[in-house]
This record gives sequence, structure tokens and C-alpha cells, in this order.
Amino acid sequence: MTFRPSRRRRWLGGGLLLLLLLGLTGIWLGPRIEAALVLADMAAGTGPSLFNRLMPAPHRSSLHYMQEGHGYTADLYRPAQKARAGIVLVPGVQAEGIDEPRLVALAKTLARARFAVLVPEIPGMRRLTVHASDVRVIADACRWLALHPALAPDGRLGVGAVSYAVAPAVLAAMQPDVSDKVRFVLGIGGYYDLVQLLTYVTTGFYQVDGQWRHMRPNRYGMWVFALSNVAVQTAAKDRTILTEIARRKMADVNANVDDLAAGLGSGGRALYAMLTNTDRQRVPALIAALPPAMRRLISDLTLAGKPLGRLRAKLILVHGRSDTIIPYTQSVELAQAVASGQARLFLLDGFGHASLKNLSLEDDLRLWRAVNALLAERG
Repeated sequence: MTFRPSRRRRWLGGGLLLLLLLGLTGIWLGPRIEAALVLADMAAGTGPSLFNRLMPAPHRSSLHYMQEGHGYTADLYRPAQKARAGIVLVPGVQAEGIDEPRLVALAKTLARARFAVLVPEIPGMRRLTVHASDVRVIADACRWLALHPALAPDGRLGVGAVSYAVAPAVLAAMQPDVSDKVRFVLGIGGYYDLVQLLTYVTTGFYQVDGQWRHMRPNRYGMWVFALSNVAVQTAAKDRTILTEIARRKMADVNANVDDLAAGLGSGGRALYAMLTNTDRQRVPALIAALPPAMRRLISDLTLAGKPLGRLRAKLILVHGRSDTIIPYTQSVELAQAVASGQARLFLLDGFGHASLKNLSLEDDLRLWRAVNALLAERG
């Protein structure tokens, strides 16, 4: 989960001073001021902030743990003061994994806010891939954290994730062995229906209230999906070719890959045909033509059609209307798919894909309310 600093800090800067002055006069309560400090620290990323200066630095350590015979590696960020809640922070799909600087900065922010933060290593995400098995990694991290009352006092435990990791985080929170332990899920820029998302990332079409709209998609997400499917290719030759196609396209979306595509076998051609399609009406048939393992991966990692009634955790969802990787409508649909009152949705006009830039005063206030909601779950 990463945030990029904003050049415009009208509320996070001057507004923060106003909040502090109001707090000194007794008009606003401490938790609201804390939310402003936490948000300003998130916006600062790896840079300095008032919260950074006021709160003691957390302790980061690496650890290995076992769950049901499986061994895992993770980073644990312990607050300098007694933890008030635990949170499993899921790394994004990027090569640096749990060492990504902005992820580390966010983990430290949460630890300063007195969360015990567990960041599990998910090897596939370092390779820019997502797998159904990621759900079990996240669930086992929750199990481990729940077993340590000093890190998750009174059972206050949640999960935080961004982008393609949000759906696996929600699925993990639904697992029978942890569904009664995970109290909240913070999801930023996530998806609900993977078929709809694939329609968007390949053709640019998405639905708003049943009406089709078009927006130029960020192709990065599409090639991340391509790499995710490489692992389920049955032909070694297709795996090699598709990996090179995806990496070439991620480096330069206009790169010519005809020389590579010509060598694909039947399964690889089916995936390549879907990825290069621009007709939204063809998407269902193209998905149906994919090899069974690919269709199973799509089915496993979508939230649409899953028994979300089993989800006990509250959802705190943040999404930008200008997100060109995953349309904001995906978070809207997720919020509508759970029980009334179970989800709080914060839509921001200038919020890109987990990027704090070009924010209006209204967006700043919405983000502040989202942080307030998170701190309320902490207790």
C-alpha cells in the first residue's frame, strides 16, 4: 500500500495547523487531531512530518513463523508504546516487495499510530504476479497476529491492502479460521468483479449505473494480469514468451511484440487474444476460450459471486474517480455487495491509483474521515 506525496497541501498543511489550534481551545477532540497528523504523515511518504517528529520511531524486525505446517517470512513493526490493534499490511504487486520504501513508510506511520504492523512476504507479488494461494498467506498472517494478544489487544485486528491485493485481502478475511478474528479491512483502489475489470483494462469500457462508459486505461494493470497468468500456462515455451511480452510492454506500452507473439502455442494465443482485444462484447467469449487453469484463477480471485455474507469484517474503502488502473466503480460495487452499514466508502475526485496528488479541500476532508474510521477500529 503506497501513497505518493502531494504538491498541494492546503488542508494537510495550513489546515493541520488550524486543527491543532482548535484542539488547544478544546473545540475538537484529540482523535480528530491524531487523524490529521496520521494523514499528513501518509502524505509525506518517506519525507519528514510533524507526526514523525512527535512520535517515537517504531521497531522493525524480520521474523519467521509457522502456520499449519507452512513457513512464512514477514516484517513486524512494533510501536514504541503499547499496541492498541494489529494490522496485516499486504504488499503491493511490485518488485521490491516488503522493502518498497513507500510501503515501509506507511508501515511506520501505522506503527506510530500504535498499530502492530505485520507485513508478510508474498513471493509472487515480487515477481509481479498474483495467485489464489496469496489468500492463504494473508489469512495465515492474520492467524499468527491474532495469537499474540500484545500485538492485537482484545482481538482488534484488521487487514490493509491496495489495488490488486484488496480482493485477496477480503477473501482472506472470509476464511473460516479467521473470519471471526478480522474486524476490518482497509482497501484502497481495489476491485470487485475481475471479469468487469478485465473488460476495462483491455477495452477501456466500464459501467456506471448500468451504462457503459469509456476511459483510456492504464495498460500496466493489464500486463500485471498477463504475468499473473504466466504461472498457469502449461507450455514452458508460452510461459517464456508471455513473460517477455509482458515485461517489454510494461517497459514501453507501444513496444512491438509481433516477433514474440508469432511463437505462441494455443493457450498462449488465447491469452494474448484477450489482452489485445478492444471490443467489450467479445470479452466473455475470449475468457471462455482461455485454458481451464486461467479461468479458474479468474474465478478464484474475483469477489463477484462469492458469499460475502460470510464476511464479518467492516470495510473501509477508498478510491479515486480518476483511477485509470482500476475504475472507482469497482469499490462502489463492493460496498453495495455487503450488508447495509458494513462498508464505508470514500470516493475522491482527484485521487489517482493510491496517489495523493491534485487533491481538493473536499478530497482532503474525505481522506481525513477515512483515517478517522481506521483509527476508530483501532480503539
